[in-house]
Amino acid sequence: MIIWSCTIVLSFFVYSFLGWLWESTVCSLYNEKQLINRGFLVGPLCPIYGAGALCCYFALYHVQNPAAVFVLSTLLCCALEYLVSYMMEKMFHTRWWDYSDFPFHLNGRICLYGALAFGIGCFSVRFFVQPALFRLFSYMEPRGLFVVSVVFFVLFITDLLLTIANWKQLNKHLATIHAYLNGSANQIMENFSEKIPESLISDENGIRVKIRRVSVLLQKRELRFFGAFPKLKIYAYDKTIKKLQLKERWSEFRERKLKR
Repeated sequence: MIIWSCTIVLSFFVYSFLGWLWESTVCSLYNEKQLINRGFLVGPLCPIYGAGALCCYFALYHVQNPAAVFVLSTLLCCALEYLVSYMMEKMFHTRWWDYSDFPFHLNGRICLYGALAFGIGCFSVRFFVQPALFRLFSYMEPRGLFVVSVVFFVLFITDLLLTIANWKQLNKHLATIHAYLNGSANQIMENFSEKIPESLISDENGIRVKIRRVSVLLQKRELRFFGAFPKLKIYAYDKTIKKLQLKERWSEFRERKLKR
């Protein structure tokens, strides 16, 4: 039972990595015309892909008809993506992705393009990839399989905790800036709008926002959320983010780094 559990854990990480690779290459090139480190976590993992692949595999394990597997896995993955989008929006008060620009979308949370990609992916998982992973992991020595699973799981939890800490820090900094801008006179806001280039200072650590008595450093590990999720919309601070032009400044920051 332990060995079987370790196999499932490692399979989850394989699919999460492949999902991150798909998002960071194909999806990024198609949507943003450049390679982007996509995903909620700091590391190269998109857990929703790992969860979706394994859910579909076990849910459709006894389904042998290829067409049925494709259709059902498409529906299951769309349901999972919609649910995750809704839950993450409620938990973080943030819209992480939005397919409203795509045809045949549902509330911007899922779209036909993604559904077809998920269907093809889960079809491959059901008939080819997961059986191959079971065979591959069966060749590993049980103790080694257990150790590798535990190490990856610990790294995953550590990454998750660091990511949540970075997210909270970003919101804390945005709250400070937002409170000052909205608590000040309209004249200050107008003056700030005219001096945005001088008020935002980029360096190797990130972007510093300076507004009179307020000086806040938005570090790279916080700003990466804007790159990972180009459609990111933090409801409480959306106007402040647009006023600061943070997404545009972060994009410029990354481009300068790549040119060095």
